[in-house]
Amino acid sequence: MTIKARKCFIPMSPSRWVSKVFLTCDNMLAVQFRRGQHVKKVHPYGPGAYLGQGGVPHVTCLYPGTQGELAETLYQLAQVWSYGGEWVHAFLYKKFGYQLVAAPNQCGDCNTSCSLTINPADPTDGQAVTITCTVTNTDGSPTKGQAPAGTVTFYVDGVAIGTCTLPDVPEPYTQNWESCSIGWTATCEPQDTHTIEAMYTPSEPDFAPTSCATSFTVQCGVPCITCPQGFTIPKTIYATISDAGGCSCVAGTYPLVWNPLYGGWNYRAAPGPCSYDEFGIVYPLPLAIVLQCYEGGFILDLSCGSIGGAYYSTNFSCAPFQVEFANCGQPPPPQSCCNGTVNVSITP
Repeated sequence: MTIKARKCFIPMSPSRWVSKVFLTCDNMLAVQFRRGQHVKKVHPYGPGAYLGQGGVPHVTCLYPGTQGELAETLYQLAQVWSYGGEWVHAFLYKKFGYQLVAAPNQCGDCNTSCSLTINPADPTDGQAVTITCTVTNTDGSPTKGQAPAGTVTFYVDGVAIGTCTLPDVPEPYTQNWESCSIGWTATCEPQDTHTIEAMYTPSEPDFAPTSCATSFTVQCGVPCITCPQGFTIPKTIYATISDAGGCSCVAGTYPLVWNPLYGGWNYRAAPGPCSYDEFGIVYPLPLAIVLQCYEGGFILDLSCGSIGGAYYSTNFSCAPFQVEFANCGQPPPPQSCCNGTVNVSITP
């Protein structure tokens, strides 16, 4: 088993018995000892009774019983204790059980991950939004591990919107994560779906940087008198026209975009998908679709060519949003593009 250390140092140890002291990413103490050193007694008693020379780093002992605040305290003591060997005898030897482990290859860079939450999760255009990033020390115990420290920079659609600092929580630590938040105003520009990215920058080498991203959609709708109060219809909806007999050229799906000048959703194409041939000359015809709300349902203005008609919805629902128009008739060419009827379905 190889441990991962977020901190380590070489203690003062004239006997050269203690090679290195580690504080793991999971807040446990570990000590690497040496062997093969030549030891000479230079004082009748310690501290510093033995002087060692040579030797090489050898076994590493992990002390699981120290996990948590105790390990951090003992690590701080080791940094100021006169001699490393005496520190081991005073606080670890015959006081805690140990496991033989492989020494870490490096100190610091404990693995981290992050996650994002949006509140409210489905904001409307112009609504204040709180974006929260949680950074977790994934090498640390959920209850005794060290929480990451540093800053988080937020981006919306690739543009930085600000930075927050992870809280510096007083010890003892009881979790391996911390969160910080930033405010943002939801917008439907340049589109209703946005990508949020957070980049964690550690303030100390104990932890590795990380990043995370998510996307969400702003409710870019408009109210409609037909539907209950508070319900909105997206600013872009789609009209699917199907041939009910004699109007196959106009069949297809067309985007209707909210236009306050019409007080409804509209589509217009000139030329449209249809045309008529008169004396060998092909005349393209415009296609125009307008959907409007009224108290009892929806009205559809549909024209293909110079003449159109207004039709009342034959069926509709607000949640899920769907409006049906059946057997919408068209006059014969050349005033119109077809001679027959169509069915129209409106959906988000």
